[in-house]
Amino acid sequence: MSGIRVRTRTAVTVLALAAVTVPAATAHAGARWSAADLTGVGHAALTGVTRVDGDTTWAYGVKVRQEGKVQPRTPLLLARDDDERSWREIPMPAFADRANQISSIDAVSQEDAWAVGLYEESRGAFLTQHWDGTEWRVVDAPAPEGIRLAGAGLLDVSARTSDDVWAVGWLIVVDSEVPNPDKPGGTIQETHAEAMLQHWDGEAWHLVPVPDAASLWTYSVTALADDDVWVSGYTLDDRPAMLHYDGSSWSRVPVPYDGVNGELTDLEARGPNDVWAAGRKLVDDEDPGHALLAHWDGRSWKQVPTPPTPVA
Repeated sequence: MSGIRVRTRTAVTVLALAAVTVPAATAHAGARWSAADLTGVGHAALTGVTRVDGDTTWAYGVKVRQEGKVQPRTPLLLARDDDERSWREIPMPAFADRANQISSIDAVSQEDAWAVGLYEESRGAFLTQHWDGTEWRVVDAPAPEGIRLAGAGLLDVSARTSDDVWAVGWLIVVDSEVPNPDKPGGTIQETHAEAMLQHWDGEAWHLVPVPDAASLWTYSVTALADDDVWVSGYTLDDRPAMLHYDGSSWSRVPVPYDGVNGELTDLEARGPNDVWAAGRKLVDDEDPGHALLAHWDGRSWKQVPTPPTPVA
């Protein structure tokens, strides 16, 4: 890969602790985090949490088993209703290869949800999964034709309605491959990274052209309407980037910030004039990173002050 730094969502190993989220509509001064015993799940990692509806929370990630000398990985989905004290596991089908870690889940309702993850080379497709209220079903999302991939994946999904779902991710495209003179049978690849967008229209997933895809790394997506979709990430030279869809085309929208480098890795929308983006900025070449927060007020993006303490 050339010129761009790859960052993926970090998984946190689960021993016996999970977070319970409180939706904004019902949050109050007494809301707090609480611990839950997940020792029965076994060796696993949670990578995210989503609110399915007003009563139910899902936490998702990957479960790892030991079978002889191998460690099979399978998707992990835990659910809990507000009136329950314990989490229950919802079975999910595993993919053929080891790319079984869920990157993101979003739900229209308890009967309509989507999960996304990595590209499966053996099938030449991104294997998303759809929940119909009873079971999960694997649905192929297409890979670009006419190119060879050294790696790829979907990082985030935003399910607005049953026929309007957006997913964003990344591609590592092989530009050339030559024999490695220092390793018989091996090769040396020249690659580059590209941003990727996919859209579900109620029938199938479709690749959507990204403006200047080879200059971007897309990380998060949130859809507010069929003509109001935001995508965040960073550029080839490691600067925060924001894309907006107005129903007919995508455009780049500037996000001011006071760092030398940075990324916007997460989005949260409360309405068309109230969109938040979070990530990291670097104030100099030696900086381990500081929090970066930006807000859309319906007219422009503005940086929001954050504590000066560095973050890992």
